[in-house]
Amino acid sequence: MFAGHEEILQYLNHCADKYDIRRYIRFNVSVESAHFNERQGVWLIQSSTGEIYEAALLISGTGGLSRPARPSIPGLERFQGNMFHSAQWDHSVSLKDKKVAVIGTGASAIQIIPNIVDQVSELKVFQRSPPWIMPKPDRCMTDKEKTRFKKFPLLQKILRLRIYLFMEYNAIGFVINQKYLGIAKIIALNHIKRKVKDFRLRDICTPRYNIGCKRILLSNDYYPAIQKDNVSIITDSIKEIKSEGIVASDAVSGADKLHEFDIIILATGFHAAEAKTSFDVKGLHGLDLYETWKPGAEAYKGTTITNFPNLFLIVGPNTGLGHTSMIIMIESQVGYIVSALKTLRKKQLKYLYPKLSVQNSYNDMLQKRL
Repeated sequence: MFAGHEEILQYLNHCADKYDIRRYIRFNVSVESAHFNERQGVWLIQSSTGEIYEAALLISGTGGLSRPARPSIPGLERFQGNMFHSAQWDHSVSLKDKKVAVIGTGASAIQIIPNIVDQVSELKVFQRSPPWIMPKPDRCMTDKEKTRFKKFPLLQKILRLRIYLFMEYNAIGFVINQKYLGIAKIIALNHIKRKVKDFRLRDICTPRYNIGCKRILLSNDYYPAIQKDNVSIITDSIKEIKSEGIVASDAVSGADKLHEFDIIILATGFHAAEAKTSFDVKGLHGLDLYETWKPGAEAYKGTTITNFPNLFLIVGPNTGLGHTSMIIMIESQVGYIVSALKTLRKKQLKYLYPKLSVQNSYNDMLQKRL
């Protein structure tokens, strides 16, 4: 039911080959800046290789989870062992028979921990607050099902619609009334009871905040992994990092304890909410996007911005979902961009962007709903 990374990568490669996309891609090249030329009505894009590209349209698809967040822990640079962020995994480092720390218990951690627990000699997980975890409705698709879907494609669409409608039901709990997340909370609590037998560990793993306040996670193997003999969950707050490991302060006594490690893995997430682009962007009259967004990131439908002509954002402000597929959101935005391109061609315009009054009205509506 859930495609693994090998299958997803295979699909991306298939699409790249099928639609002959590779010849348009510049690999291992980053964008340093993008400035709009008002006279010509084009974007001038400076690359890390020194080349300058001209573009009628600029679509930023740099992703919402693309800039790793490193924690501001005193002494982080003093650690003498191997340390890396989960999104910048150091594959040259062997975990076999090593003492390993994982800082964080979010979406990255619950995927990493089950996959490394049998390699390491000791694993300590530093938890600030436990996540709400639902059982993952995963299973192998049978050959009969695959044959049936191939013969009757409508059946596959019906299954996809059923999944979509179930996920959309959860949105009611997120944006209208939280009581609708009550069923999810019961399922998550029962998941802990079934999977975690030790009462003390169960208490540590039970969140004390409302379900939905943080990202709800899916996993069948996280709870079994943290119950293995070589694993400990540390809830003491991290005070500092020394050359040999992590110093944590006991919540009750206040006493400091040094935990020694060979490797520290930072499963501390990404800069997802910060209003900052990954490169310098200037629109009409030299307006800087970063400066424009300092009070708060705003875009019309999360895609277009006043005074930034022909600039389109994929997964822009207020488009992040906590309940269903981001692919649906991305496809909706791509449809919006294609319609804008058709309008430019039909009316023979150089560029377009939303009126300030329209953008303000849209974002005022969002703020009221929030």
